[in-house]
Amino acid sequence: MEKVKGYIRKNFPLFLMLIQTLILTKMLIAPKTDIMTYFINSGMTLLLMAVLILLPIGYVAASIIETVVIFAFYYINEFLMNVRMRPLNYMDFFCIKDAANVKGSYSVVITLSIVIKLIISLLITAAVCFLVIKFYKKPEKKYTKPVSALAAGVLAFGMLIFYNVLGYFDDDPLIWDENEYMKKNGLFFSLYNEYQNSKVIPPDGYSSKKAISYLEKYPTVAAESKTPTNIIVIMDEAFADYSLIGDNGIKEDPLKAIRTLEGNFKEGKLAVDVYGGSTCNSEFEFLTGCSLAFLPQNDIPYIRHDLSGLSSMGNDLKGLGYKSVPIHPYIAAEWRRTTIYPNWFTEDFISGEEFGDADGDYDEIFEQNKYVNFGDGLEYIRHYISDAESFRKVAEEMTKFNSQNDKSFIFNITMQNHGGYDADKIGDLKVKDFSDDESLNIYLTLSEYTSEAYVDLIHSLEDYSEPTVVLMFGDHQPGLSTFTPRSDEKQESLLERTSNKYIVPYMLWSNYDIDWDIPDFLSINYLSAVLKKNCGLELTPFDSMRLKAMEEYPVLTYLFSVNKDGKFVETDTAKQNDIIKEYEMIQYYKMFDN
Repeated sequence: MEKVKGYIRKNFPLFLMLIQTLILTKMLIAPKTDIMTYFINSGMTLLLMAVLILLPIGYVAASIIETVVIFAFYYINEFLMNVRMRPLNYMDFFCIKDAANVKGSYSVVITLSIVIKLIISLLITAAVCFLVIKFYKKPEKKYTKPVSALAAGVLAFGMLIFYNVLGYFDDDPLIWDENEYMKKNGLFFSLYNEYQNSKVIPPDGYSSKKAISYLEKYPTVAAESKTPTNIIVIMDEAFADYSLIGDNGIKEDPLKAIRTLEGNFKEGKLAVDVYGGSTCNSEFEFLTGCSLAFLPQNDIPYIRHDLSGLSSMGNDLKGLGYKSVPIHPYIAAEWRRTTIYPNWFTEDFISGEEFGDADGDYDEIFEQNKYVNFGDGLEYIRHYISDAESFRKVAEEMTKFNSQNDKSFIFNITMQNHGGYDADKIGDLKVKDFSDDESLNIYLTLSEYTSEAYVDLIHSLEDYSEPTVVLMFGDHQPGLSTFTPRSDEKQESLLERTSNKYIVPYMLWSNYDIDWDIPDFLSINYLSAVLKKNCGLELTPFDSMRLKAMEEYPVLTYLFSVNKDGKFVETDTAKQNDIIKEYEMIQYYKMFDN
């Protein structure tokens, strides 16, 4: 008995930290999991505890650091749930720098639940530190912690969790609702499963020879006699049309200006793979024609993969005599665009720096939590260059190309409507009363500005001498934590209701007669092929294959698909279709084996 008491006295701080770890895990990391999943998450936090204990920093410092790390994970997760309505995921760790560039757009999230849990965490940590200082007597032997049997046992238990136990639990790809998945599995176990599922693996039966043979089945379709001189594509930041989903209780249509357009104008629904953020993923799918349905969930190709050998719409049009230029009124370095764009466009990237005379010292600007000012004489809405200003730059570049007898492909990514939609960060924006929700009113006011700027651009091109086509679509819906669109009552399936967060509008217009041949509802991975077909441009074999795949599944996303009969189906079901299997194999070849 004396030996047991002596052992407890000797390892008194370890027992305290063990209790602290288990409580923090239950409160912050896995509050709603079952008992077994709670122990899996606890094993992961115990690994952190073991590492801190084995470091020569003292028990008090170890206790404080552990609380800071665990609470930081909890708070970041809560922050994302509030501003983007989704939990922290594994891919977010690849986007820390890009997130820092727009952190000034968001207010600090403070809720009663966060405050209560912070206070409890601090009290637990203070109690542990007080008891260690007050009652723990260090052994006379110098630094005995590394050989502590309990520390070694904790480490062994953690390793057991990772290498033996986890294999028996749910490590399948994430379910469609990330929030529910995280609640079910706890934050740390969810992150672990996401890591496991982040690895890109070849499709079943893949070989480069087979992929090439599939691609050779599809013809190159020659260009028609009349093609546009100018092709303008606008991917508008967080541009949504809630009327595409159902009755949302919005008092006035913020896109009413667009509804006045007639003639060679076509609009419809576009399915995307992202919600509330990750603009670059919609950009990737449109420009390359590759689908995120064939990549790990939450993958970010711009960050994770070498895309230097992958072709884009800009490459395709270069061979047809088009000069291509990307325009984005924000800092150039975001999402590795300065590395990717030189391979995809013929002209230099026109970023926010080229709009004005900003000196580019952004690290200091962001450290001071200030907004980027790209120079005087530009129109800003809130703290971003406005869509109207961005569209003026588009028209300016188009005119410059045409004056040199060049055809143009201009890809414009806007910034005006970027989240967050906080009342204390709107500057002199005059917010309209669209609803009873303050954040939604701010967002819809911005949408109205976009609508009006787009219509002004269209009117300015109506009598333009050169044949011109304009495509505009939203990259994703805004992450509005206070607003959940009400779905149409006819939407009965779970997948159909899920899709509501991933539907944005597309709008096609031309200043000459085009009989638009495009589905009313399609996914973004098909959009560039559809645009090229309607413009009478040459179609590559990859374009022809995508158009064929679209006939079977006009909507193909990671979370849901829609077949040719309009039925929502699981994407795994769509992947059993022969043409979709060919699509997946060809895409893998183009991205990873070409």
